Amino acid sequence: MHTVENRGRHNPYLSNIEFTRGNPVENAMRDAGDCKESKTPLIRKEKKTASGKACISGHASCDPVSTRHWLLFWGPPLLWMLVISLFSTDHFSSQQTSRIIGPLMRFLIPGVEDSTIAGVQFLIRKSGHFSEYAILCLLMYRALNRKYARPIAVWSMGAAWGTLTGCVIFAGLDEWHQTLTHHRMGSGMDVTLDGMGTSAALIWIYWRSKR
Repeated sequence: MHTVENRGRHNPYLSNIEFTRGNPVENAMRDAGDCKESKTPLIRKEKKTASGKACISGHASCDPVSTRHWLLFWGPPLLWMLVISLFSTDHFSSQQTSRIIGPLMRFLIPGVEDSTIAGVQFLIRKSGHFSEYAILCLLMYRALNRKYARPIAVWSMGAAWGTLTGCVIFAGLDEWHQTLTHHRMGSGMDVTLDGMGTSAALIWIYWRSKR
């Protein structure tokens, strides 16, 4: 039969309570009341990083070796890279998008010239390069700077250079992939636009971190 004193040795919430000899029932009632006042709430401790940003110790998002941690931070950029690769196939070539943009503009602006439609389509397609790599930059920076509780809110030169390098390399590979399709071709100008989108996102991260 376990005594109250023995239970105190194994219960972490009662470890700081001093047990005295006497009536076991009275001691147990008194100690139970003391326990309510003295025990520590079940909350995870926060550890401060070099920049003062808090990361919850023991949380999956702070454990670099957990599978959940890896998927939480690297899953979104990898999934977005897959989407970008899909946009680089023949299904999203200029011949295909013109079938949507052309009729839509003629419906909204009757009598619009073909040159205007071509210019709008060119603008939409090139702005797509800029925006999709800006998004990739944010996702990749978040993954590389994942040691912080709020990765996007903390500026890191290492994460910034890693993000810029990764996005530009992927942009080059993406343009090379287009040379393997039937209706598309790689373009150095598109890689430049991709790099500009990445740089713009990094500038925004830097500006936000200094606010």
